[in-house]
This record gives sequence, C-alpha cells and structure tokens, in this order.
Amino acid sequence: MRLVSECRCIREPKAAPIALIFVIAWRTVGFAMVLILAGLKSIPKELEEAGEVDGASRWHTFWLIKLPLLKTPIMVTSIILMLSNFNNVDVPMVLTAADRAMRRM
Repeated sequence: MRLVSECRCIREPKAAPIALIFVIAWRTVGFAMVLILAGLKSIPKELEEAGEVDGASRWHTFWLIKLPLLKTPIMVTSIILMLSNFNNVDVPMVLTAADRAMRRM
C-alpha cells in the first residue's frame, strides 16, 4: 500500500497546487457549511412568511431577507477560515514529504 507522500503526481509542479487546494478545501468546507447552516436555521420563519405575504419570489426572499441576515455568520466563517489557513503549513509538508527531506539534510 502506497502512502500519499509516495504518489508521483503530488511531486509534479503542475499537479501539486491542485492537490493542495483539494486537501485544504476538503478540510474547511464542512466547517463552513455547519456555520452557514446554523446561521440559516437562526432566521425566523416569520420573516420568510412576511416576504411571501408581500409577494416576494424565492429569489427576492433569499436576496433581501436571508442574505442580509447571513452577513454575520459569513463574516465570522471567513475570518475563522482565513486565520486557520495560517496553520496549513503542515499540509504541503505532509503531501510533498518535505519533512522527511528536511530531516535528511
């Protein structure tokens, strides 16, 4: 069984950034979805019903009611993920086996 660090595609200069983006996205998308979903669940149904009574379409309900109320969860999620990306130094090191290469030096 081969380890991820032994995969030749990760060591290629054109494929390595794609692999890094995929791994970091895999680590962060679930967290972001949970926070945004919590923000969506906190929106009162009465506001959606009021928009429906006023004749707003689903698009207008989202754009004019839900999205403004989601600004805070989106901002908090963005800040947390941005700060957590400073700690993603280990992902390239693990994927490219740079840690082992540095130990050999």
